[in-house]
Amino acid sequence: MIPSVETIWSDDCGNGVYVISYYVADECGNFTEASYSISIYDETAPTLSETPENLVLDCEETLPVAPEVTATDNCTENVVVEYSEEIIGEMPAEGSIADCNLLTPVRPANNPCNYAYDWAMALFAMPTAHRYYQVQSGELVQYPNGTVHVVATMVNAMNNANGFYVDVTFANALDWAQWSTQSFPTGFKADCGGEDENHQDWIYYLLQAGEGAELVGFGGYTGSAINLVHAPSNNYFGFQLGNGANNYNGDDNGFGGWFTYNGVFLVNGEPIMSGNASGAGDFAFNLDCCPDYSVVRTWTATDCTGNTTVHTQTITWGAANSNDPGFDFGTEVETAEVVKGNIDIVAVYPNPSVTTSDVKFVSKINDVITLDVMDATGRVVAKMYSGKVEAGQVYKFTLNTSAFNNGLYQVRLMSSTEVATKQLQIVK
Repeated sequence: MIPSVETIWSDDCGNGVYVISYYVADECGNFTEASYSISIYDETAPTLSETPENLVLDCEETLPVAPEVTATDNCTENVVVEYSEEIIGEMPAEGSIADCNLLTPVRPANNPCNYAYDWAMALFAMPTAHRYYQVQSGELVQYPNGTVHVVATMVNAMNNANGFYVDVTFANALDWAQWSTQSFPTGFKADCGGEDENHQDWIYYLLQAGEGAELVGFGGYTGSAINLVHAPSNNYFGFQLGNGANNYNGDDNGFGGWFTYNGVFLVNGEPIMSGNASGAGDFAFNLDCCPDYSVVRTWTATDCTGNTTVHTQTITWGAANSNDPGFDFGTEVETAEVVKGNIDIVAVYPNPSVTTSDVKFVSKINDVITLDVMDATGRVVAKMYSGKVEAGQVYKFTLNTSAFNNGLYQVRLMSSTEVATKQLQIVK
């Protein structure tokens, strides 16, 4: 008795449905027949040789080479693994050698110049109510041709509804060996708590007066337009870039220097200083040069049948915070040291976020706090909290990011006198 095999269907991958039939008869013509079917279908996905874990790199670390990942399969001998790489977030400016976020430095503990507020820009001839400014957002971009471009939104330290859009270019980059051997006298600046131990490693620049105003007012300063000129006029001091190089403290990654200003300064449409504001000022920035983007690497293995295995690795830069136990607002309280001024966003984690992120903040004084989230256009997309907080307590709120589009957002913490921000990246 020899069975017959009927192919119902089959493909090139070894899948198919087959019917096996048996027929037997005796000499008198009596017979018996039977059949059964066999279905062969590969439902097992390939196995990758390795699945690289997510990485959080130190800010100075370079992107590691992607490993070569292979795959094996139960039915397909040679499985091809496709690799793709996606950049999510804000890439450095094209052609730049450094792209750094601007931060407001903290006054030295001894505060030798008796500054009333932390500031990143000061217009010293202005009345106190219009003298000090903090960074809401901004970046410093350094180019290989010896120029630096600073673009920022600066808000009044006493009233963050008013401020200036800043757009300034610096040029003629010189190291200390070049700067200190000019045909005219030159030096370095370390006033009001600044540290000079690294001055020989700094790069020195000259402010370039622009064709338009370098400071353009918004909010209550709408209509203001102020031009900046390098100071001192004999170029004895340059704008300094490097560790400890900002105007008034010794923090790493600083940029600062003097300028003079002249132009129209309006407050709610009315001019101050007889309609022609002029005087001496300073820039003093701390710099966060950690990359603002993440790299998403994807390996995809597909067998002959179409079964697919996908593995994704996300690489970011910055401090890892995965062991942070967290706490609940109103039920558990931590104390923390405020790093920047009176208020600080302690953590935003996980970051990048897929569905949720926890946001922690603290104030070292009793105050009224607003916590919200803005998209890249500056539009508020989530209001997380508005109300009173107690000094020294760390509060946590959970932000649902599942409905947000991929991209870069700003978590913004505001008190009556200060603004603190941290970036949040949404990756899905």
